[in-house]
Amino acid sequence: KFIFSSSRIIPDKKYEWLIESCSYMKNKIPLWLAGGVEGSYKKKLEDYAKKFDVELKFLGYIRLGNGLEEHYSSASLFAFPTPMEDFGLVPAESLICGTPCVIWGDDGGPTEQVIHGVNGFHAKPYDKKDFATKMDSIIEENLKEKNKNQIVESARKFTGEVQKKIYIGAIKTL
Repeated sequence: KFIFSSSRIIPDKKYEWLIESCSYMKNKIPLWLAGGVEGSYKKKLEDYAKKFDVELKFLGYIRLGNGLEEHYSSASLFAFPTPMEDFGLVPAESLICGTPCVIWGDDGGPTEQVIHGVNGFHAKPYDKKDFATKMDSIIEENLKEKNKNQIVESARKFTGEVQKKIYIGAIKTL
């Protein structure tokens, strides 16, 4: 069991918020991060993990087709701590692999993907304790197993083929 997150690991993505959120969880499980990370920010996150007593594992950069899908699929949940993201490709990748997400309910792009209570949860914007509660809820409600088909199906509307049809349809109406 582990919490998974992946993206560019940079300060704008607010991984320190995720580490702090993990510290408030009742269900203490490791946090695994995939993505490239610079030295000073990596050190800051390692220090946060020690401060908040969170087991943190850096996986480095992993490409789709080279194991990333397995991490998405194997995770207990996917946590996306980035505030006001435009869209957020990684939550969609997680959902298509059947893993529910916790995101901020800040009207950013991921709120279009995550259906609260079905394929994940929207935490109160920037409330780290609520983010922790939502992560615990996924585990305690066994949301991943209970809603596996709905989780995968919810991401299909974001596939390239579906988006291409929507885009071409919109152009034809002009």
